[in-house]
Amino acid sequence: MSKKILTPAAYATNNIQSQPDQVKGQASALKLSFDQTGIDAKSYTNTSLIAEIQSETPNDAGANSVGAEGTFGTNNVGDELKAVKVITDDLDTKDTNNVKLTGNQSVDGVKTFTSSPIVPTPTTDSQAVTKKYVDDLAPLNIPDNSLTETKMAADMKKQAGGVATYEMGLTPKQLGGAELINGGFSVNQRGVSGTVTLSAGVYGHDRWKAGSGGCTYTFSEINGIVTLNISSGSLVQEILGTNLQSDDYTLSWGGTSQGRVDLNAFGDSPITESATSGVNLIVEFNTGTLFNAKLEIGDKANAFISKKYKDEFEDCSWYLLDLFGRHTLGFYTPNYIVFLTSALSTKMRVTPTLFINGAVTGTDYDVVVSDGNVSSGFMLSSLDSNGSLRLDKTSHGVTDAFVWIKTTKKVFADAEI
Repeated sequence: MSKKILTPAAYATNNIQSQPDQVKGQASALKLSFDQTGIDAKSYTNTSLIAEIQSETPNDAGANSVGAEGTFGTNNVGDELKAVKVITDDLDTKDTNNVKLTGNQSVDGVKTFTSSPIVPTPTTDSQAVTKKYVDDLAPLNIPDNSLTETKMAADMKKQAGGVATYEMGLTPKQLGGAELINGGFSVNQRGVSGTVTLSAGVYGHDRWKAGSGGCTYTFSEINGIVTLNISSGSLVQEILGTNLQSDDYTLSWGGTSQGRVDLNAFGDSPITESATSGVNLIVEFNTGTLFNAKLEIGDKANAFISKKYKDEFEDCSWYLLDLFGRHTLGFYTPNYIVFLTSALSTKMRVTPTLFINGAVTGTDYDVVVSDGNVSSGFMLSSLDSNGSLRLDKTSHGVTDAFVWIKTTKKVFADAEI
């Protein structure tokens, strides 16, 4: 029996891919045969091929046969075994350097794909994700800009119950609700609570009023995000045309509620509509959950990044201001006193109308005289836009006092649209 095997010298001048006379044909075919049968090439060489060569009989004295004296042509068996070892090592190297269809491997260097790879749904932190997986994370309002990675990580951490902190330079386009004021519903000067039921045009949270069919909603705050749940009607914000340019604006929000601009069809977030400078714009949301509402110039929705509460409150105060209930003495007559409100802490959109929330009775305020005692028996007569509050009491006898509206009621300066 003959075995056609090269000497080490012959193998050194050739590589495994150029040997047509190897057992089972070319080396690539040999390796493929092993792979298909599940046989490891190195194991076969060490355990079978070498043993087979060593056990050859001297029946064939051909130039490349194993002879009776232990020679292989003009070379001894040891030299031929070295050749087999070189072949085995080459097979091992090629096998190690190939990318496998299965099993764990570490791949180095830059690999450029001409087609996008398809990956399964991730289960651990370091696994790749698809575009659809990221898109389905809505309503995170991920922006198409350089804030994407930072904002996405922060929002995911907050919604998972963690604390997200990040600082970066922000433009007005990226900050808070942009043209919407109190889009995160953090300011609630009127103090609405529980199930909020509003008639058409009546305000609840600052800058948000009921639509033409009224509105009923509840709300909750989790990890700094206030979410409204609108069960009936709709919630509206009217935006001053003086704050708008003649351009496209994009409305975006989180939650299951649908939104619309200027009475166009309701739809899912985001929605892009055109605006005209100087013309007020109406934003409206119907039933469902709602949080982080934003209207911004352009045709893309950027991240909702909350303003500081102080800044949001100041924007709201241009339309509504809680006067904290204290009024100082203006003038008096024997039968009534006119108290004046403290100076407004901010300039408002228009001259405000003053009102006290809810029906007011004589027990909702105290008239405190100069000696610190409370004078009772006064009745509220009027509260006007000049900031004056008139209390009536026949022959009251008070010459120096102030009136304090108790915390159960609030005095507001109202300059809403």
